[in-house]
Amino acid sequence: MLAGNAPVLVHNDSTACKVGSNGWPVPNMNNCKECAKIIQEKIGGVIHHVKDSMGAPVLGPSVHDPAGRWDEHFVVIKDGTVFDGFTGSKGMSFDQYRKQWQYGEYLNFTPWNGR
Repeated sequence: MLAGNAPVLVHNDSTACKVGSNGWPVPNMNNCKECAKIIQEKIGGVIHHVKDSMGAPVLGPSVHDPAGRWDEHFVVIKDGTVFDGFTGSKGMSFDQYRKQWQYGEYLNFTPWNGR
C-alpha cells in the first residue's frame, strides 16, 4: 500500500507553490493549499480541506509522507476526481487516492471556504 518508488515530499519551509516544466504545481511539505489554488485556476473544481474524520491529530503515513506528519492537506475535486500536486493533471479516483494513505478510509474531504 505505501511502498514502491513513489516520489517523497521535498521538505522545506516555503509556502510558495512553483509550477514545474510540465505545467503542474510542485508540492512540498508546506504548500499544498497554494498548489490547490493553482490547480483550481487551471482546471476549475472545488478546493477541499482533508482532515482525519475521527479527530486524529495527523492524517497518518502516506506515499508522500511516510512519517505521517501531515495534520491536513488540500486537494481539488472536479467531476469526482481528486487532484493535488502529486496526482498530475489526470488526477485520481477517490479509491485510488485513499489507497495512498495508510488510513485513507478515514479521510474527510470538506469544501474549503478560503479561510
